[in-house]
Amino acid sequence: RSASFNARLTVPTAGLCGKPGPYPVIVSIDFFAMPGNADYLKAGYAVLSFTYSNVASDNTGHAGAFYELYPYDVAAGRDSGVLAGWAWGASRGADAVEYLARNDPAFADLLDVEKLVVTGFSRCGKAALVAGLMDERFGVVNPGGSGSGGAAPYRYDSYGNTPARRAPFGNVYPWGRSTGAETLGDHVRHQTHNSNEMLARFLDPDRMYKTRTHGYGERLPYDHHEIVAAIAPRAVILDTSNDDYANNAEGDSIGFEGARPVYAFLGADRNLALNIRMTGGGHSLGSWHRQNVVRFCDLVFYGTPLPEPLRGDLYDNPYLDTYAKYYGGLKAMMPWRK
Repeated sequence: RSASFNARLTVPTAGLCGKPGPYPVIVSIDFFAMPGNADYLKAGYAVLSFTYSNVASDNTGHAGAFYELYPYDVAAGRDSGVLAGWAWGASRGADAVEYLARNDPAFADLLDVEKLVVTGFSRCGKAALVAGLMDERFGVVNPGGSGSGGAAPYRYDSYGNTPARRAPFGNVYPWGRSTGAETLGDHVRHQTHNSNEMLARFLDPDRMYKTRTHGYGERLPYDHHEIVAAIAPRAVILDTSNDDYANNAEGDSIGFEGARPVYAFLGADRNLALNIRMTGGGHSLGSWHRQNVVRFCDLVFYGTPLPEPLRGDLYDNPYLDTYAKYYGGLKAMMPWRK
């Protein structure tokens, strides 16, 4: 079998970024293949962007390049979800970058294949996390607004749904009321194609929103902070905004804290960062996030110190007081932490 999909590569110039190549490459899982963002290019990073749905369709049709090569067949045990397909696309993007750098003289001195980043936002952020887990070539993994099914654990749910959802939902903050991260039931009902059949069949449809019942998220034999931890000692920077209720920054912060002990154990504390915009922004990423990402990448790849006050911001967690108020504190939530 053969299959293909298109990607768009944008390479900075010395005149734009003030330095010659070779340039690190950001593989960007996007809704549409687009030119590299100016924030990345000005910082001296090339960008390879591809359309996620050309790799695997964003529905239960299981179409696209990934499924042309690996046809979806539940009976045969070939039931990979689309997140795995999109992550596979990011790895094929890394293959293309390596091929160009090694076989095309025009790119030999322009692309640094030893410094690769994978990024994506929202559902593409979930895929970026999977790509970072599966492909060790990505030295920095940047899930943006990935929420449940991404960096946020399924065990976290700020709806307060015991025994079922009741208003008012969520925790109260100075900037408003959190509507809560998606539960496992939400994820499987509305984005069932993201994962394979095992996750959907783990749930009992009649009780999927109730706690302490068959199939609820707290019964999973793993959770997503372990995905972040499994990438260590390679670097992860989580992006969100404090009012991004579609993603839920609090959930991302819990995934961050859950993975932190592994990074500390490996002596890689600086390689895990929480990039929260505390002045709002909704379900979107802006120039502020991207500039922090490239500064973090400069730290990881070149040892360039972070500027103040970013040096503290990326490693502080603004939700620690919230943990104490609603959950009894970090120690009660995560007994394995010292």
